[in-house]
Amino acid sequence: MINRTTAPRVNGELGFKFPELKTTSTSNGIKIISSFKPSAPLINFRLTIRKGSIYDLPELNGTSLLTTRMIDEGAGKYDSLELNQEISYLGTHLSINCDNENIYFSLTSLSEYFEQSLYLLSEIIKNPHFTQDDFDREKDTLLNSLKLVQAYPDFIAEDSFKKLMFGNNNYGIDIFGDLTTLSNITLQDIKDLYKNYYSPTDAIITVVGNIESKLLLDSIEKHFVGWINNSLNSFQPNLELTPTLPGTYFLNFPGSVQSEIRVGLLTPQIDLNNYPAILLNIIFGGDISSRLNQVLREKEGITYGAYSYFEIMQNISALLISTSVDLINSFKAINLIKQVIDDIRKNITEEELSYAKSKLINKLPLRFESILNLNSSINHLEIMGLGLDYYDNYTAKINSVSLNDVQNLASELFVKENFIFFLTGDKEKFFEINLNEEIFEVDSSGGIINSL
Repeated sequence: MINRTTAPRVNGELGFKFPELKTTSTSNGIKIISSFKPSAPLINFRLTIRKGSIYDLPELNGTSLLTTRMIDEGAGKYDSLELNQEISYLGTHLSINCDNENIYFSLTSLSEYFEQSLYLLSEIIKNPHFTQDDFDREKDTLLNSLKLVQAYPDFIAEDSFKKLMFGNNNYGIDIFGDLTTLSNITLQDIKDLYKNYYSPTDAIITVVGNIESKLLLDSIEKHFVGWINNSLNSFQPNLELTPTLPGTYFLNFPGSVQSEIRVGLLTPQIDLNNYPAILLNIIFGGDISSRLNQVLREKEGITYGAYSYFEIMQNISALLISTSVDLINSFKAINLIKQVIDDIRKNITEEELSYAKSKLINKLPLRFESILNLNSSINHLEIMGLGLDYYDNYTAKINSVSLNDVQNLASELFVKENFIFFLTGDKEKFFEINLNEEIFEVDSSGGIINSL
C-alpha cells in the first residue's frame, strides 16, 4: 500500500533546456520571435498590441473589449458569416481578446493551412468592416453579459475591490467598463480606437511550431506589409496611483448567503525576477499546501480554498488574497488571515522554502509541454521585458535564494496594518459579530458611504 501521509522524494535535479529562439523584424517594424518545432504539424501564431483597456477614455470604458468583439465580424472581401466559414473550413482556431495592458490575437493552424490562415488574420487586422449592424449586435451582447455577471457576488466583489485598491487609476477599471460607459460607446468610437491603437509600431509577434524563421518572415511580410501606423493620437492613460487607505471595507449584497473576501497590498514594483517574492507567495497562499489553505481550509474548514498572488503589470504590482466563506465565518476568516500575515513575517522554515523551490523547479517543463504553452511563455517574457534568456539559469537563481532573503521580504511586506480588507454580504445578517474596529461601508464603485 502506498503511504500518502508524506510527499515522495525527488531524486536528482530535473534537467531542462529552454527551446532555441530566433528573433527578427518586419519592414514595418514588428518584432518577431519564433521557435521551430518540426515534431508536430501545427503552428501557433500570436500577435500582441501593447494598447489594452487602460487606454480607454474614462467616459468610454469598455471600448477596447468591444473592439475585440467586433474586429472579426467581417473583413476584406468577407462578411461575418463568410469569414467564420473560411476559418472553420481550415480547421483553424482563432481567439481575440484584451486585458488592461494588451490586445491579443492567437491563431493555431495546421502547417499546410497556415499561409491561408495568416492571410485571413491579416485581413481582420488591416481591413475590418465595422458595420453598424454588427456593432449594434455585439454591443447588445456585451451589455447583456455585463448585466448577467453583475448578479454574481464574486464579480461585484472583484470590481469594487479593484477600485479600492487602485483608486482612480485606470487599472482600477474593469475591462467591461460599466453599463453607463458601455451605453455611451458609438461605432465611431470603435473606429477611432482602431485607428489610434491598432498599429504595427506597438505590436510583437511570437510563433511556435512547424515553420522555419525565414519562411515565417516571408509570410508575415507578404500579408502585413500594408499595415501602417495612421495614428495622430497622443492620449496617455491615468496611471497615477490613488489607493484607498488601509482598513476594513464592506459592500452590502442583500440576499447573499456567503461573503466574498478580498485582501490587498500595493507593493514596490515586483516582477518575475524577484525570486524571493515568488517563493514567498507559494509559502503564504499560492499553493494548496500554503499557510492560508492550511489554516482556513484544513484546520478551520471554513472555505474550499484561499489563495494569494502577485498582480504584476508593467506599471504597478500588488499582493492580492481571495477567498469566500459563509456569513457566520466572515470576520473569523478576516482575523485568521491577519494571523497568518503576522505569523509569516516572523517565521518561515527551511522546510517551507525547500518545498517552494522544488515546486517552482519541478513544474517548469510542464509550462512548455505544448506549442501553445511555450508560445504563451515567450510572449509573456517579451511583453514584460524579462528577457528571452530568463530561463537559462532559472534553477540556479531559485536555488540561490536564502531563507534570510525570503524572511526579510516577508518582514517588510507583511504588515497587516498596511493591508486593505474587503468583504461582501447581507448587512441585515452580517453584523451580529464584528471585528471591534471601524468598518467602512462602500458602494459598488468603491466609494465610502458611511462608517459602521
